[in-house]
Amino acid sequence: MAYGRLLEVDAFRGLAVCAMVAFHFAFALYFLKGFAVNVFSGFWLWLGLLAGTSFVFLAGVSLSLSFSRGRNFAHFLRRGAGILALGIFITIATFIAFPQDAVIFGILHLIGASIILSFPFLRFKALNIVLGAFLIAAGLALRHAVFSFPWLLPFGFFPQGLSTLDYYPLLPWLGVVLLGIAAGNFLYPKGKRAFKIPEIDLPPARFLAFLGRHSLLVYFAEFPIIYAIVWLL
Repeated sequence: MAYGRLLEVDAFRGLAVCAMVAFHFAFALYFLKGFAVNVFSGFWLWLGLLAGTSFVFLAGVSLSLSFSRGRNFAHFLRRGAGILALGIFITIATFIAFPQDAVIFGILHLIGASIILSFPFLRFKALNIVLGAFLIAAGLALRHAVFSFPWLLPFGFFPQGLSTLDYYPLLPWLGVVLLGIAAGNFLYPKGKRAFKIPEIDLPPARFLAFLGRHSLLVYFAEFPIIYAIVWLL
């Protein structure tokens, strides 16, 4: 059975890409040049949180679609390991560029690990809502705590004295992935829409869908472009 791309999923991911680029530009202005841009509260904080949450949630939706369309564990293992490898590349690059604020477990590490860890739960609907809510609650309970050891950093146990540019621990973010899987299983049983949407063939929708289909490429390409613009400023 042939399956096509789902415009609404790609377009929503494209919107998240736009929010991500805008937030990263504001953050670069603050971090590299000291512009008076408050990225830790208000609009910019919420924009960054919205972008990150959307990416993680839609990763869960995409996992549901892949599983419904017959992908096996080997596929998810390869995909997860590949994204984890990209996350490790980000870790090495940030250690070189910003050694005091290197990314140890950022959004790519999270998505790569979640692709592998969530495989046993890909068939569930309501159970993933319960598990997802539990993991989110556990992560929120840990968000202000600091610990004297670094070994559980990927799980949300943040070590004292560490500074990092990007941090997406499994608690609570794996819970968001599980909610995305649940949404995918409810909305797209057997990989097909359980609802009807109007056919929209407009340039803005096509552009957003294009960004959504190439979000990983945009994620890597935006950094040198943004930083070049900021340095020129």
